[in-house]
Amino acid sequence: KPQEGSLLFCHGDYQHHNVWINYQEIMILQFEKFMTDLPCRDLYLFMRKLLEKNNWDSSLGKEILEIYEKERELPFIERISMVYRFAYPEKFWKIANYYFNSKKSFMPEKNMEKLEKVLEQEKNSLNRIKSITKLYRHKTHMTGKILHVDSDEKYLNKCLKLYEQLSLPAYGVYMSE
Repeated sequence: KPQEGSLLFCHGDYQHHNVWINYQEIMILQFEKFMTDLPCRDLYLFMRKLLEKNNWDSSLGKEILEIYEKERELPFIERISMVYRFAYPEKFWKIANYYFNSKKSFMPEKNMEKLEKVLEQEKNSLNRIKSITKLYRHKTHMTGKILHVDSDEKYLNKCLKLYEQLSLPAYGVYMSE
């Protein structure tokens, strides 16, 4: 049995479209993102895609976690990791990262549409994060403090307000680039 917090082999992209069910066999496909990480990484990826497609239904999230924990109880460090993974604005980062690495002086129209959609969804992100943290509240006691360093003061303040709403202790530092 691995120790709590041990890094293990993870699929790295464990989502429904990488699981193939054929008669009595189950096959896992697409191992190009195979890596070592906390085992909750694959659970997070699987849950995030399903919950996204089901309007962040917390009852579905609770059901998935209960089924998972019948086989393997999530250690404390992985519960905390799940909360922070779900809080991260992944889609926003993907679009911004694509734009930054494309070295274009403008953002293509399709990416602008995606960004506008993500920003609209961001309005509901507090509900998403609250529904996920609620799943763990009875089993998780967080200690420590978040250190958020950012060069965008407006975004930093937005995050600090979010941390406060979620009762997460945080300290923000603004630094110009």
